[in-house]
Amino acid sequence: MRALVLLFSIIIAPAALAGAILKVDRKDSAGKTVPHEVYYAQDGMLRIDSVDEHGTVGSFDVVRDGVIWRVDLRNRTFTRVDADTMKQMMGGNSSQLQAALANLPPERRAALQARLSQMQQHGGASDYVFTDTGRSEQAGQYSCRVWTETHNGKPFAEYCVVATSSLPAGSELADAMKKAYATASQVLAGVPLAARQAERLTRMEKMNGFPARRRSLGSSGQAEDENVLESAQSQQLPADKFAIPKGFTEKPLGEHGGD
Repeated sequence: MRALVLLFSIIIAPAALAGAILKVDRKDSAGKTVPHEVYYAQDGMLRIDSVDEHGTVGSFDVVRDGVIWRVDLRNRTFTRVDADTMKQMMGGNSSQLQAALANLPPERRAALQARLSQMQQHGGASDYVFTDTGRSEQAGQYSCRVWTETHNGKPFAEYCVVATSSLPAGSELADAMKKAYATASQVLAGVPLAARQAERLTRMEKMNGFPARRRSLGSSGQAEDENVLESAQSQQLPADKFAIPKGFTEKPLGEHGGD
């Protein structure tokens, strides 16, 4: 009897939704193709791995629970990026900003002051514009719609976007992308200079899909390199895929040389 109950519970139990895994390669102007990024999406969470030409993950970003977590695997550190820390770093609290600037090396202090000055001059205006061309193309195995992106009115990038609904675990990917975009918008509200840091998230929301191909364009419109969607699959992902690795040390926002 107990065996029958167990069997019945297995049959009627709702199946867990599998996550999405998307691998993106980079092709340079010489035609050499190497691994570039891996996207994971499940239960409204999004992870983006940055990988080297051998496919080794050097760092990754996780967007979940209204926070962007930046993890540096080589240095075993992580950084929490949320609305409060971003505002403090970019001048939300003037006294804290001045104190932080005073503790920076002269070169970094000058660079950050220049960025803040530029932000005040440009205000909240965005100089990146996305346009749907209405044209469809084939990128590898994917049928996609072509979008263009300009920067200050000049060609910047071209995207061939595949609808998330046509990808494995597309609903999981769409949900994670939507929540990631909402988080990025909240974190970067009032910090227009930092918006480019979330370009990987905002472009997918604006184009309502995932780029099967992205071409970087020169000022005259010529292609310089491109990213291509190498594969997309559905797979149940472990919870720790979206967690901070154990034993890592927190590093405050602003202490990273590239931030």
